[in-house]
Amino acid sequence: MIALALLIACLGLLGLAAFTASQRTKEIGMRKVLGASLTDILVLLSKDFARLVGVAFVLGTLVAYFAMNTWLQEFAYRISLAGTAWVGVQRFVMRRFIRLLFRISAPNTRKS
Repeated sequence: MIALALLIACLGLLGLAAFTASQRTKEIGMRKVLGASLTDILVLLSKDFARLVGVAFVLGTLVAYFAMNTWLQEFAYRISLAGTAWVGVQRFVMRRFIRLLFRISAPNTRKS
């Protein structure tokens, strides 16, 4: 049930990002023609919802960490979770997100 909720949430976010990018295709093209850098285009595309996604990701990660730690303590052979693993997961996800933003803003917009 939780996986389905996460899938629906991710699809909604993907739809929002695709809709925003498609609505701003001509604006992005004009900004590129006028000399905007790739960083300017990335900020333009991501500033609306990147902060909210980041806060939700951090809060979700913390809740998942504490829930898993509590759940794992109930077993006979207890293990502890390393906090550095969670930081590594957060770094990995943020790098993938930044790569995705570069991929979205890099294509040639001559077709628009």
